[in-house]
Amino acid sequence: MIKIAPYYARPEQERNEILMLYLDMVADVVPFLRSDVLDGFPVAIAEKHRKRTKAYIETLKGNVNLDAPPKEQDALFARKIISDYSGNLHDFLYEGIEEGSCHVNPQNLRHLLTFKMPHGILPEPFLQFNDKEHKPDDLLNYVFRYKTFSKHSKIHNFLQALGVDVCPYCNRQYITTVVLGKHRPRPQLDHFKNKNKYPFLALSINNLVPSCGVCNLIKHDKDIEILYPYEDEMGDLYTFSTKFPDGVITTLLTGATCAPEDFDVELKENKCATNTLLVKQAGNSISELALEALYQSHKSYITDLYFHRYIHTEKAIEDTINQFPRLFSLRKNPAPDEKLILSDEEIIAAKEIMKRRLALIDYQQEMWGKRPLTKLTHDIMKEIDEKEKKWT
Repeated sequence: MIKIAPYYARPEQERNEILMLYLDMVADVVPFLRSDVLDGFPVAIAEKHRKRTKAYIETLKGNVNLDAPPKEQDALFARKIISDYSGNLHDFLYEGIEEGSCHVNPQNLRHLLTFKMPHGILPEPFLQFNDKEHKPDDLLNYVFRYKTFSKHSKIHNFLQALGVDVCPYCNRQYITTVVLGKHRPRPQLDHFKNKNKYPFLALSINNLVPSCGVCNLIKHDKDIEILYPYEDEMGDLYTFSTKFPDGVITTLLTGATCAPEDFDVELKENKCATNTLLVKQAGNSISELALEALYQSHKSYITDLYFHRYIHTEKAIEDTINQFPRLFSLRKNPAPDEKLILSDEEIIAAKEIMKRRLALIDYQQEMWGKRPLTKLTHDIMKEIDEKEKKWT
């Protein structure tokens, strides 16, 4: 529903800090050499191998030379697993790398870990990867080890650096990351392309979408064509509106303190939208994530929006603006004793500011990813404006 900023769209310093932190975590959990994962970044920590279980050591027998250093064993075993899973994946990751080498092609590995997914569609050659009937378990357990990644000691730092404050799928809940303290809440990470069908994307940074538990649970491992939060948002493709039975709208517009909630919250398609692909994905997001059903729980919030707007009429808003013109003046540093008379432009801007303040939330579109219910608030406030015009 709401667009969030991908790491690659951030300012250069921030982008590099996020990427470095992410790659450092990946290097700790994958069996590839650390220098290959961190290619182009300083490798501050020497190569090390992860802790091994007896079951893992037994699995290695017959697959790799156990006389080789442990890190090389891990890397060679990963190469065998990748080859068994997909010849295309193997050829891509080991392009230009000789047989028996424990290295991987660092540029192609980086591309796999960081490639952009326009509209959530996998570009070539990734569409060809899943060309065999192998189960993804080995790839997930021994190569792209997401479970270990999700428990990494730096996962909170990574999520805080991403700075996603509100669930992008529903825009209903805060998903704040807390780094310090014993109990450290954080968002869940949804795999936009599910990791069972696409295990080679289990660690890819642009496939990891911070989300609330409700949306992650509903979406689960469905392979569905919905809006991709790192590139797209619902915007005005669909608009929140209220569907009132007879009499309810009258009650709300007259400021009844106990206004009934027997109306429905709807998401209506904008018939003028021209991007048919995004309209389809937005519609799928609504149905697959049960957004209309979830938003029925916010009827009392909508009732409050109507009530506040009834109390604060256009005249009341104008009186407030005239009483405190310095709060709304666009002029810089007016003299303390100067009597300010706002221009028409300033008054129009001031009215919009006042309406946002009355809603107790800044619902401009650029703020949709910063506060819950901002798109709902934006659309309903616009709806109230239209109904007031008809009512008056």
